[in-house]
Amino acid sequence: MKYLFVTGSLNQGGAEYQIIALAKLLKDNYCDVLIVSLTDHSFFKQFLIENDLKFIQFSNEDSKLIRFKKLIKVIKKYRPHYIVSYLKIPSQFTLFAKLVSNHRCKFISGDRTSAELGIHDLVYFNLMRFSDHVTVNSLRKLDYINRRFSFLKDKVSFFPNIIDTIKFSPSNSIDNKLELNVCYVGRISPEKNLESLIYAVNSSLLKGYKFKFTIYGDQRNLSYYQKLLSLVNDLELNQAILFKGKSNNVLSIYHEADLICLVSFYEGFSNVISEAMACGVPILASDLIENEYLITHGENGFLANPNSIESISDCLDKFFSLSPNERAKIGIKNRAKAIEIFDSKSIFKDYMKLFKSL
Repeated sequence: MKYLFVTGSLNQGGAEYQIIALAKLLKDNYCDVLIVSLTDHSFFKQFLIENDLKFIQFSNEDSKLIRFKKLIKVIKKYRPHYIVSYLKIPSQFTLFAKLVSNHRCKFISGDRTSAELGIHDLVYFNLMRFSDHVTVNSLRKLDYINRRFSFLKDKVSFFPNIIDTIKFSPSNSIDNKLELNVCYVGRISPEKNLESLIYAVNSSLLKGYKFKFTIYGDQRNLSYYQKLLSLVNDLELNQAILFKGKSNNVLSIYHEADLICLVSFYEGFSNVISEAMACGVPILASDLIENEYLITHGENGFLANPNSIESISDCLDKFFSLSPNERAKIGIKNRAKAIEIFDSKSIFKDYMKLFKSL
């Protein structure tokens, strides 16, 4: 069987990583896979080379029409049995190319957010009538599609993200830090709710807890980034809150972190939370249904109301009040749960079951 994976780019991003991870999972199990990137952004290019994954990149300089024609040629030449594409624009682009190519194969699209996007969803999910299946990594979005787009009810399913629990594993180094390190990892944009998190951090610092808060993430949303810098300056937290920008070594961040915070207003199945869990790091996350799938409040992490600074601050305080032994136990529980959820053999079997059902 041949599997064609189409992504908008090889740029750094959760959806981009997940479609590549799925391709790698199938390739590692002796499937014939080919990845096509509709642009030449190349963050994950070295990953593909190192893992001997076949791929084609289209040039950014080509018009959309030229890239569309190129994708049709790839489909006709490669003749896949299945085509998989994530995110709305690449999926729509790929669906039309598949239809125009007149090549008979199964098309699986993927939606990667819990957000309900109004007219965008209306257009996209109506187009997905012509897909053979839709996968989502959000339980909230699964329920939303079943209610709002009931015609897709029989061909939509939930799949958790794929996480490499061998790569993402706890550090063996001995921790002799004098202060705790609380970290945020992700893009710096309004839906990530960093303002509330900064106010909550300030509240905990005023109570006398000793820690630093380090923010790692893409700063392309400059207006929001400047807003956060001004807030940190106004609260006089320049020594306690550090902006480190985008990192190419996220594993080292997890190994240095004592707590990962992600209190987004909405979220798909978070790579950051999943990877940090696999590394045995305690988590503070928003009380979204996706996060509840991974975290049981008070057992292997903390869940806060993202609309309440007091709720976020209360969770921070609960974490800081734990003894080192209690924090270590949370990390052990996270590692065990991650290994259970992200077992690659089980995930591969589930995907094969889906493909065969089509």
